[in-house]
Parts: sequence; structure tokens; C-alpha cells
Amino acid sequence: MRAEMTNVVNAIGKSLELLGQRLDFETAPYRLEEFNALIEDPALWDDQERAQKLMRDRQLLIDSLAVYEGIKLELSDNLEMIELAELENDSGVIRDSENALKNLIFEIPHWNFEKVKKEAENKWNQELSKIAITTNDLKKKRVFYTAMYHTMIAPNLYQDVN
Repeated sequence: MRAEMTNVVNAIGKSLELLGQRLDFETAPYRLEEFNALIEDPALWDDQERAQKLMRDRQLLIDSLAVYEGIKLELSDNLEMIELAELENDSGVIRDSENALKNLIFEIPHWNFEKVKKEAENKWNQELSKIAITTNDLKKKRVFYTAMYHTMIAPNLYQDVN
């Protein structure tokens, strides 16, 4: 592998290491389990602010883990492709994989964990603020916001042929 690509790979590796530290990657799956258990509480939406914060924090963790795993997988896949292409002496595949690695660094031009985190929080807040209901019936509120949450985490279109 050329020196330029070694530098690119090292830069991506350092970014992954920093992101993993910021996420406390070792404990992240356990924290996600805790979030999942908390959202199953039937009284969650009794305190709307607490519920929204919990949902934002959970989604932020999910998104951050997905970014981490996505970068890690793309790095690994492209390194493997370069290695195989070098064995096959396939300069086209080497060039494509090197370009993919270079692009990986620039996909988030401001690669700054706190900035990416803040952007994710802002997107989640924007989604949650689209609809607000006013009712004193906590059961109705709970049902509504739970349904709203489900539409956001698993949007699906179900259609029958008949």
C-alpha cells in the first residue's frame, strides 16, 4: 500500500479510536439495553419532557453506534479489497478502493464528534417538535407519543395485493 493511503488509513483509524472513546464503546450496548428497558415503561409519557429526552438520547446513541460501525466496516472492506486487488494486480479495483477510503474521510468534513452529536440532537428535536398535543389524559398522550416514536424508528408501508 502506498504511503499516502497508509496516512489515510491511519487518519481513519484515529477518528474511529476517538469516536469509540467518546461513545465509551465498551459499555454502549449495555446503555442501549437500559434505554430500551426504560422506553417499555407504560408511564414513560406521563412526563413528556423526560420521555422526549430519553428518546433523543437513545436515538443519538443508536445513530452514533451506526456511524462507528459503518466507518469501521467500510474501512475493513476497502482494505481487504486493496489487498486482494494487489494480489491480482488489478489497478482499477485498487484505485476504486483507495478513492472510497479518501471519500470516507471527507464524508463528514467537520469530523468533530461533538458537532456531529449536536446535529443528530437537532434533527431529533426537529422531528419531535413537528406535532404537539394538548390533553390532560395521560393515557392518550402516552399512546400518541409511543405511536409517533414507532413511526420514526421503523417507518414501513404495508400493502396487501388485494
